[in-house]
Amino acid sequence: VVADERGAAAGLGPLTRRRGDPDAGVHRAARGRGSAASDELRALTPKGRADVAKLAETLARKGVHVAEVWHSSLRRAAETARILVDAGRIGSDVQERDGLLPEDDPAEIVEALELMYDDVCIVGHMPFVSSLVSMLIAGRAQSIVRFETATMACLEREALGAWRLAWQLSPAIL
Repeated sequence: VVADERGAAAGLGPLTRRRGDPDAGVHRAARGRGSAASDELRALTPKGRADVAKLAETLARKGVHVAEVWHSSLRRAAETARILVDAGRIGSDVQERDGLLPEDDPAEIVEALELMYDDVCIVGHMPFVSSLVSMLIAGRAQSIVRFETATMACLEREALGAWRLAWQLSPAIL
């Protein structure tokens, strides 16, 4: 997920996968700042776009692919999703979804993920993504994972339904 210092931003939430399926993950991509009248209209900054593009190139090289890319209604989340799809070629089915805003309860998305068989990439916001990952891994929304800007983490669902962190990428290591 992409987040700014205030904890509100766009990015990629859990990319999920089942054991043996192609990579997927949770991503915190880029910064959204500027003089937009509202949070909903704020676009990614040039640095944010560059960070997401760098991550997308890495995902393309790794061959990461998902069936669906979900993003929140905020502009920078849609921009992040589009860069990941266009430059990273991670998938083509991009959908705006409710329940991915910064303060949303992750329980609804956890339920949706439990019903899915295919991999999905979620572009959401902090602190939502941290809460979602924590709920998937530890069973509670209390944050146990922190994401730096432009970071992606892959969560893998085990055979019995438990989730684990498979890998994590950040701009510092790309």
